[in-house]
Amino acid sequence: MLVALNNPSVKVVVKRYFDMFLRFVVLFVFIIAVGLIF
Repeated sequence: MLVALNNPSVKVVVKRYFDMFLRFVVLFVFIIAVGLIF
């Protein structure tokens, strides 16, 4: 597990998926906020 995390290509993939996940969470929260406001 640690060896895989130390692999640069794995880090790039994890970062990409983490960024996608963050974007999805922000979008989800934004939709809920708009739904509550209007």
